[in-house]
Amino acid sequence: MMKTIKAAHVERKSWKQELFKFLRQFRATPHTSTGYPPFQLLFNREPVTKLPQVHKPNITNKQMDENARQNDESEKCKMKKQFDERNHAKPSNIEIGNYVLRKTDRKENKLTPAYEPNPYNVMNKKGSMITATNGEKVVTRNSSKFKKVNRPPIHNDDEIEEQFENIIPSNIQDQPPSSGTEQQSTIPQQSERPVRQKHVPKYLEDYLTGKMKQMSGKPGEAIIEAAIEENADMIVVGTRGLGKVKRTFLGSVSDYCVHHSPVPVLVCKRDHHKHDKHHKHHKNDEHTDDEQPDDNIGDIQ
Repeated sequence: MMKTIKAAHVERKSWKQELFKFLRQFRATPHTSTGYPPFQLLFNREPVTKLPQVHKPNITNKQMDENARQNDESEKCKMKKQFDERNHAKPSNIEIGNYVLRKTDRKENKLTPAYEPNPYNVMNKKGSMITATNGEKVVTRNSSKFKKVNRPPIHNDDEIEEQFENIIPSNIQDQPPSSGTEQQSTIPQQSERPVRQKHVPKYLEDYLTGKMKQMSGKPGEAIIEAAIEENADMIVVGTRGLGKVKRTFLGSVSDYCVHHSPVPVLVCKRDHHKHDKHHKHHKNDEHTDDEQPDDNIGDIQ
């Protein structure tokens, strides 16, 4: 209609006459959803226009009304299907009696939660419209405005005590409390969410994984003690690069592990090229010994 009024203003014609002409043509044109002109559905007769027409077989007003309703319903179903496919709509799993959280209509600031903390109980469901109440007010919104929860949260001490009594079996409540340290809690713990199983990532399948353990005392004795506690299959130790003299005064952890370990011990030598390049400012006589260098850290396999 606004295009018609603008065109009449540009052509300097009466916008009222042009608007009446546009409405007369619109009301005499069959609608895409019903298949009949609005004038014919309103006055139960075909409109008289200046355009040539092909006379259709006469049908009763009741049959025309039924055909228009069926055509309108069919077109609406097509439009709904296209809209759902375009927006990836999914059916709602909310049923009557479920507890839901209502999405906040208006956020006051950035700290306002997306959903109201107080749960609602679903009273009625009609298509995608859901009616729910929280005891104080009743709201009707689209299913996209609600989020299903397993059970309502507990807000006061009375509800906590009542739920705790429901969890404790009756035979445990009747038994008198036992004295001493032998009394143990046999109350089953219920989890709101399923327990997630932990698996080792696939990219670590080709590597050896382990855990860190800190112990006090002499290094060799601590490594042997940890290997016995962890039921290890092998001990892997490294080297520090100590010479014969230092090794005599400071002792060798690798020698201690080799002679006292109940499991095989693997001693890894240090790369001498990298060691000499890193310590090129040291004296050469510290690296001329034929003895194997000492170790620093032990890994338990």
